[in-house]
Amino acid sequence: MEKNPDSYYISAVQAGDTESFGSLVERYSDMLYTLIRRLVEDEDDAADLLQDTWVKAFGHIGRFDGRSTFSTWLYRIGYNEAIDHLRRRRRLVTGRTEELPDVEDEASELPDDTTPEQLQQALDALPQNDKALLLMFYSDDLSVRDIATVTGMSESNVKVKLHRLRTKLHKMIKG
Repeated sequence: MEKNPDSYYISAVQAGDTESFGSLVERYSDMLYTLIRRLVEDEDDAADLLQDTWVKAFGHIGRFDGRSTFSTWLYRIGYNEAIDHLRRRRRLVTGRTEELPDVEDEASELPDDTTPEQLQQALDALPQNDKALLLMFYSDDLSVRDIATVTGMSESNVKVKLHRLRTKLHKMIKG
């Protein structure tokens, strides 16, 4: 078997073997759902967005060129679907979008006595897209480059946002 089974299935789907797409769906659905669920609070919305992500991925798989990993490519589609959903919903509810305020630069390490409950409470208080950014980096072990690809931000912007979010978490837990 090939070292990267994704490339086998992707090539097969690109060549017209639509059955092979099922193997990719089976392999990555949990990962995609987790990402989307972190962004979207409602489970039904997350399930719908997962389906939309797979439909879009299938429709565009011919454009997948291997410059990133397949999982990063899927993350990008799922992330964009979820963010678009949140933007549509926010416009319906408030008529505008909210921006994260700038955070002053200071020590961003969490206090040594931080409990898992305190950390979870602080994470839950963050906007969903900020929480997802932190979790992609710390829980999913995505690199800054991969997060930049997924979110469409520059790598330097990802680094800055991660630093500011760590600082914000520190302030929330400490204060």
